[in-house]
Amino acid sequence: MQRYKRIFRQYLKARALPQQKKEAWISATALNRMTNPGMPVSVKI
Repeated sequence: MQRYKRIFRQYLKARALPQQKKEAWISATALNRMTNPGMPVSVKI
């Protein structure tokens, strides 16, 4: 949550709830794409 707030600020720019939901979804997707390459690859032994 800290990384999300740091990158995308602590508030949503959209005023209406449907647009806020879409904005939050887009932000979360972007954050996942940015952090995915840095995640370790786990292999079952």
